[in-house]
Amino acid sequence: MNHKTAKIFGFVFPAILIAVMFFNIFLPDKKFSAEENRLLQTMPKLSISSIFSGRFETKAESYAADQFMLRNMFIKIKNHPLIPVLVPLNQTMYLCARITI
Repeated sequence: MNHKTAKIFGFVFPAILIAVMFFNIFLPDKKFSAEENRLLQTMPKLSISSIFSGRFETKAESYAADQFMLRNMFIKIKNHPLIPVLVPLNQTMYLCARITI
């Protein structure tokens, strides 16, 4: 990699990370995931007791994972290679055929 290419990557990669961070901060939170049929984690309340007990960090990690930008797209990309080895039960449910996921 020459110096010019390294310089471009050195600028573009941090710019993408910063843009994703700002999108995740400023996009409105979702309350429900229809794909997973569950409630998503909301922003945890910050208090001294929740920080010292470790509850804030645990809930903040769940919140970040649930509210991540394009989360459903990344889940579909991750699960796409598994579709051929699964046995379809109906149009949306699959049964694992002797494999451990």
